[in-house]
Amino acid sequence: MTTPDRASQRLVLAKRLAEERKRVGKTQAEFGSACGIGKTTQYQYERGERSPDADYLGAAEAIGVDVLYVLTGARQVSVRAVLSGLAADLSPEAIADKVLAVGDKRSAAYRRGLLDVLAFRLDGTHIQCPYQPGSPEFDAYFAGNERGHFQWRLMVEGEWKPN
Repeated sequence: MTTPDRASQRLVLAKRLAEERKRVGKTQAEFGSACGIGKTTQYQYERGERSPDADYLGAAEAIGVDVLYVLTGARQVSVRAVLSGLAADLSPEAIADKVLAVGDKRSAAYRRGLLDVLAFRLDGTHIQCPYQPGSPEFDAYFAGNERGHFQWRLMVEGEWKPN
């Protein structure tokens, strides 16, 4: 038997889940399908009649649901949101342009390494070195990677702003 406290918690979770589904712009059928369940089960989750499992929540997160909010009521704060006050354009290219000032003679491989790290930090983009190990480009690429990590730490700690 479900205790009233547990039942009320499930209703709160159900309300947040429905709110997040609407925020990502999906119907119950679309959302359920994207999360590997049917419309009826989605309906039951949103009414608090059933509770979602970890697989469902993982799929929901993959389509943009703030699962932390659904479970706890606390919104996740993305690094991009924290840094958004630093510059209007937080693209890796815009940051690299500020880091590599006019006249900086760094190679294209160095810049690529810097860009790849910033793209990874901002968007989770997979880093894949395009250069052969032992080549000068390979070394420059990883020097750029190192610079990207360094600049990222400075930005997050508030010691450097790209604007």
